[in-house]
Parts: sequence; structure tokens; C-alpha cells
Amino acid sequence: MKKLFFVAAILAVGNVAQGEAVKLEDTVVTSEQGFEQSIFEVTKNVTVITAEDIEKKGAQNVAEALEGVPNLNIKLMGGSEPYFDLRGQGATAGNNIIVLLNGIPLNEIGGGYGTGQIPISNVERIEVLPAGGAVLYGDGAVSGTINIVTKSPQDRQNYGTVGLEISSWETTNAFFNYGTKINENLLIDLGFLGYRSSDYRDRNKGYDKDDKKENIYLKGKYLLKNGYVEARYNHYVSEDYYTGSLKKEDADNNPTMAGKSGGEMPKTVDDYQLTYFTKLSENMEFLINGGYYYQDGSSTSYSKKDITQKFIRPQIKYNYLKNGYIIVGSDYKYGDIDAISSWSGPNKKERESYAGFIVNRYDIGNFQLTQGFRKEKVEYTNNNSAPSKYNYKKEFDNSSIELGINYLYSDTGSIYLSYVDSYRTPHVWELNAGNLDEFKEQKTRTYEIGAKDYFGNTTISGAIFLTETKDEIYYKKDINTGNGENINFDGKVKRTGAEISLQHYFEKFSLRESISYIQPKITSGEFDGNEFGGVPRILANIGGTYQIQDNWTVNGDILYQGDYYAQDDFTNKFGKDGDYVTVDISTMYSFDNGLSVHVGVKNIFDERYYDAVITNPKATKLDEKKVYYPAAGRSYYAGFKYSF
Repeated sequence: MKKLFFVAAILAVGNVAQGEAVKLEDTVVTSEQGFEQSIFEVTKNVTVITAEDIEKKGAQNVAEALEGVPNLNIKLMGGSEPYFDLRGQGATAGNNIIVLLNGIPLNEIGGGYGTGQIPISNVERIEVLPAGGAVLYGDGAVSGTINIVTKSPQDRQNYGTVGLEISSWETTNAFFNYGTKINENLLIDLGFLGYRSSDYRDRNKGYDKDDKKENIYLKGKYLLKNGYVEARYNHYVSEDYYTGSLKKEDADNNPTMAGKSGGEMPKTVDDYQLTYFTKLSENMEFLINGGYYYQDGSSTSYSKKDITQKFIRPQIKYNYLKNGYIIVGSDYKYGDIDAISSWSGPNKKERESYAGFIVNRYDIGNFQLTQGFRKEKVEYTNNNSAPSKYNYKKEFDNSSIELGINYLYSDTGSIYLSYVDSYRTPHVWELNAGNLDEFKEQKTRTYEIGAKDYFGNTTISGAIFLTETKDEIYYKKDINTGNGENINFDGKVKRTGAEISLQHYFEKFSLRESISYIQPKITSGEFDGNEFGGVPRILANIGGTYQIQDNWTVNGDILYQGDYYAQDDFTNKFGKDGDYVTVDISTMYSFDNGLSVHVGVKNIFDERYYDAVITNPKATKLDEKKVYYPAAGRSYYAGFKYSF
């Protein structure tokens, strides 16, 4: 019934459109090729979330801002950092996507990425490109990329924002920023974010601290005659608590209770970014960006774990003839983890990569033809003091290809075909001396056809896609003992899907709907014919914003997720878990003096559902063969923001 309700609602809403739509060429995308281009020109089913969208939605972090993006499933586990599952990757989703901050990868060499350090009030837009970035970013860009673009310093004197939000579970979120123009060329902006929360779920015995996040950032931009230099620094301190899974009975009846295990993951991050752009001539542009990231932190398995990462990417774009351009670039990435274990002493893991890439586009009439190629070498090194037999070196040589045809069939619409050949190598915790010789890189091919257009007041985009993955990297767990290891899948995985999204603009009312479907099938090997675990077949969203007055808006969103097998249940023996619907509502009132106030409710009907479900092979009772991570229940928030 829930599935039928969403399909019917989306079709019904799609038939009531009147007015003027936002043109696709007005939206800028930078993560596909590094240089700016419009959505209209991208051969991907791209979604762009603007700062205005984020504010109207009442999103408190990056994860909440991404809710409702087609075929994007957002997962948390007991209060940990969220991971983003784009187009049905399941348990390894966090390692099959590249998450960028201003075009610089956030992905850590040990897997995953942290978006909690990014103040949502500092975000200009978020770009989601399914199957995008294989040529520009390489290793790991299997399902696509998410680029979080923060606000640049403004070319004006004395401006800023101060705000405070209070919400459920004793949560407070305070922020401010101030910017100014030092002279005609130099612009600066600095800000602070302070966050405290006791969180939805209880702490385990012995832990009584709240979650704490503090963020200080400083940005500077120097305007050149034909370009700019922009520097960003971010200092982030967090004390983030996590708790373990629950039995289904407890997850349904008392979801706030702590799991059997839990702990604190404190970390301090210093992140530096530098971008230089210049127009060398009428036909040539040069862009170089780079970053240095240092994390001082700890985990449950290591008493201390420090992470260092470096990245640099120069590239040149040359516009040739009338309708073509070519982009040539390279990048270098280095990362290491210095860990001191309570049982094995010092250990250092390193990853280093070198890559070159080229992208060419040429227009013939109404056709835009794009070709891209990347060559990358990745080297892993492990130095373990005790015992030394675990020391190793491992190299991977990979290449990726992107081909696209975009047909502009009218002034407003386009149809595109896309082919992407992408890859992923194991991260440092997946690779060890025991599986070194057998481990292969993961190879994925994506075929896609899509369309974008706007009619009157309605913007529409959609795609049908097929991905075929060979040697997929995953954690194989023994269904009897619970023991396992990271290996390559002995069979192929095929993911077939479709997605469509619409936006309608009226005089005082805007509507948005999206629905996506995916079927993740294992097509050979031990689990031939089964579904890939952890992937719901259907995701859907209906949302709307109503402008009661010029300065008063109301916003609502309904999210639906279908049922799915536990994320490590490749046998499909333990059944699927229930689908769910959540409803969020908020309102914001803006005064003429720069002050705005807002209130909202998330999960207004207090729906009980799960962020993740995994198998529990050691359980003796059938109803305990799976364990659950409850998602947050109903929450309330209220706050203000003053801008000058």
C-alpha cells in the first residue's frame, strides 16, 4: 500500500503544473570536469541542492540536506558518521563513492569520509553525480561523486550571520560568521560552529558525556585580473559517541536504549585547501587545487590512530575551434595512518597514487560528444613492528573511460547516452598480508540513458541505467560463526535501475517529487540469483514549499524507503525488513531587518525504522539472527538567524 500511495501521489502531483520553471542551464556544476558547466550539458542525472533548498528544508547537516535525492540512501549506525549509498551499493557503499569538499576528496585511506565537520550554514550547494567522476577522481568513483561546495568570501564590506538552534535530546547548535573586504582584491570570511547533544539513543554504562562538535574556519580570496586565489582552513574537534545494535524486539519497543557495545571516538582535524584559477588567454584556462588533512584521533581497536592525507590536481582547459574543448590534468594523492595498538605496537599504513587524465568534448550540430580517459597507479605499503611478517607492498595499475553523447533536441531539452568504466582498489584495512596475492581491483561498467527538460513551470529529469561489477570487494561473513574476511566476490553483480524527479513552480508554491527503483542481482558464483544485501528496491520523496506571505514559508517532505535484506545477507535466508514512511514539516518567518526564525518537526508520526540491519550468525534463536540499529524518532527544533 505504501508503494502504491507514493506512485499515485507522484503521478497526481505531476499533472497540476502551471507557471514558470527554473531553467536547467542556470545551475552550475563543477564536479564533473573541474570547470563550471550547466546541468544541461552533463551526461549524468545530476542533482544540485542549493543553500536556499537547505534552509527551506531545515537541514541540520549534510546528510539531512541530501535526503530525497533519487537513488541515494543515507545510513547511520548508532550515532556514527553517515555514509551515502548511491545506486544500490549496500554494505560497501561508503567505499564506492567519492565525497568531495570543494573538489578535494574527503575519502580516508582507511575507508569512509567525515561530513560532520562541515557546517551546513557554510554550504553553498551540493552536487550529486551518479556514475560521475571516474576520469577526474579515479579510484572509488564507482557509484559516483558528491561534491560539497562551501561559500566563498563575498566582494562586499562587513557582512555576517549569527544563529542558534535548539532541538530534541538537549541539542544546541550555535554558529556565526563574519566577512569583510580588506581592499579591492582581498576578501576574508571567518566562522564558528558549536554543537552539543545527548543524542537519540542512550549511552552505555560508564559514558555520560554529550556529543560535542566545534568548528572554526577561515577563508580568504584574492581577486586577480583574470582569476583568483582562494585559501580555506578548517579546525574541527569532536567527541562523538556511538552505541551498538539491538535485538528486533528491543529496537521496536525501546529504540532509545544503548546496545551491548559502545564508546567514544574523539578526533581533532586540521584541513587546509588552496585553489588557484586563471584565464591564461581567451581560449585557455588553468586550475590547480590541493589540500592537506591531518586527523588526530582514536578508535575502539587502536589506542591511538593519526591520519595524514595530501592531494594536488593541476589541469588546463583549452577551447579549440568554435565548439570544442579539451581538458588535460593529473593528480597526486598520499595518505598514511600511524597507529599504536595495545596488542601489536606501532603500525604504519600508506597509500600513494599518481594519475593523469584527459577529457575532450566537441559539438556537432545539436550533438555534444564527450570522451574521457584516466590512467592511475596505486601503491600500498604496510610497516608493522610486531610481527614483521605482516609488512607488505602491493601495486595496482588501473584505467577508466567515460563516453557520452548529449543530444539537444530543443532549446529546453536533451537526451543523453553514457558509458563509464570505473574501478576501486581495497582500502588499507581491507588489504592484509593474508590476502595480498589474491586481492584484485574491482571493475564496474555503467550504461545509462537519460533526459532533462522543462515544460512551462515543470523541470523533469530521469535516467535508466545498468551497472555490471566484476570482483566486487566486500566483507564475507560465515553464516554459522560470524567470522569473515574482505575478499573479491566470486560472482558478478548486476544493478538495474531507473529514477525520475520533477519540480513544479507556482506563484507561491513549489512541489518536488522523485521515485527510484533498483534491482541488485548476483548473476554468478556462490550466491547466483540472489539479491545483493542492504539495498531497498524503491526510494521515493514528495515535498513542497508554500509561501504564505513574501516573508513566511512552510515546507514539508515525505520520504519512503522499501524493504531490504540485511546488508551482509547474501544468502537471502533471513528475510527482508519492513518499509517505512517519514514526514517532516517546518516553517520560517523572515523579518525586514535580516532576522529570521524557524521551527520544525522531523519524523512527525514517530515512525519506528532502522538505519541498518546486519546478520548475527552466533545467535541460537531464529528471531535473533539479525540485529538492528534504530533510526531517530520524532524530534522538534526551533531557532533564529540574523544576517547583516
